[in-house]
This record gives sequence, C-alpha cells and structure tokens, in this order.
Amino acid sequence: MAQVLRMVVQGHPNAGQKCLAIPDAQFIAGMRLQTFDCNNQSDETFEYNEGMQRLVIGHLCVESFGRGDAADGVGLGVCNGAPNQRWRMGAIGDYYQIVGVNNRCLEIRSGVIGNGAPLSIQNCAPGNAGQLWALIQASNPQATCKHVAIRFFADLCGNCTKPPFDIELLRTTDQAWVTQYVDGNGHSGSSNWRSLSESGAELFLHDQSRDLYARIDLFGRKTYLRKGDAGDWIPVSNIIRSDC
Repeated sequence: MAQVLRMVVQGHPNAGQKCLAIPDAQFIAGMRLQTFDCNNQSDETFEYNEGMQRLVIGHLCVESFGRGDAADGVGLGVCNGAPNQRWRMGAIGDYYQIVGVNNRCLEIRSGVIGNGAPLSIQNCAPGNAGQLWALIQASNPQATCKHVAIRFFADLCGNCTKPPFDIELLRTTDQAWVTQYVDGNGHSGSSNWRSLSESGAELFLHDQSRDLYARIDLFGRKTYLRKGDAGDWIPVSNIIRSDC
C-alpha cells in the first residue's frame, strides 16, 4: 500500500520561509495556491500519496493549470489522475523540489517572498531557493469539538421540511459525525458525515456519498452546504451552541 503523508510544505529561508496555503481555506476547484505565514491549520495541511504522486488538500488535488508550460499557474482541481496532478518529490540536501508535469518544478512566482505570493511551474533549477521546499510532518488533528447545534433556516425543497428547525451534530469517533433532527413537519431523521479537515476556525465535512459537503464556520457562527466538489457555498443555518 502506498504511503500517505500528512504534511506542511514550507519554503526555503532565502525564499521567505512561508508555507503553501489555500486562501481563507476556500477549498474550491480553480482556487490558486499561495504562500502564507505557517500556522499548522487546515488551509496549510496537505496529504501526499507517494504511489499516486497526488497532493491533496480539502478533498481536491493540487494541479498545474494549462498544458504544462513554464509559468503555468498552480491551484486546486477535482482529482482525476491527470498528468498535471502528479507530483514527485526530488531531494536536494535537506529540501525537496516538487516536480510536476513535463518535469517542471513548483516555484514561487517572480521570487516574491511575502504573504500571498502565487505559485507556478517552471524549469527546474536546483540552486533556485524559490523551488526548494521543506516537507514537515503535520500534527494530528485534535478532536476538540464533539457537539454542534444548529438552527436550519434554508428552504431547499419547496418547504417540505418547514424550516426553521434544530439539528444536533454529534461526533461518534475522531472523524465520524452523525446528525439528528426533527423537522418542521415533525419528521425525525439522521445522517452520517465524516471530517475532511478541522481547525479552530471551521469544520469541513462530507456525507457518506460525498455528494454533499458542509462547512461549519465557528467564528461566523454559520454553516454552509455545497453539492459536489465545485460551486457556491449556500448558507443554510446558524450555530446556536457548540463545545468548540
């Protein structure tokens, strides 16, 4: 079985020593990667599958946009196994080059060293600090939240559930959750969910079929739903209490 590594990807000191990040933890197909201050949160925690040469964050794959030409941008896409989503790690001393399609390396574009610098692929150059990355083992996510109660206000089915009504979200194992509710018609129900990523700011879950995704904004005290890997987040409920 191929090894899957949870890691933070940090730049070389001569290139600012920032970490690869997803802006505002917006795990959306088409979102571009950037560099940002390292924080060990979900927006900077990647999983690398050595066998598939796949780099994943928030259920999406890191990919280069375009044909694999030098200076093509890098961001997120729905995982499909295409050559532009394959990355191999080439050791250079204590650092690595992350080599993608057409043997081009992940690089901080234009040598920018501050927060928000975009990423691209470029012809590999071992002495280029903007292409050197430290692969740091990420700490295991801590199962801090065990209970979130939300008040569902969205009408997603022509008033078939008669919102508003309350939903209890309960953790059953480290990564598994169950929802329990009685809707406005008095009908009870439940469903099973799993964590994709967690931080002090939000929980990101998917249902068993991976058809439906939920983002629980612990700071904004709202929850959002989205169908599939892409598209807009729809606000559906307010958080009324939690132990987070």
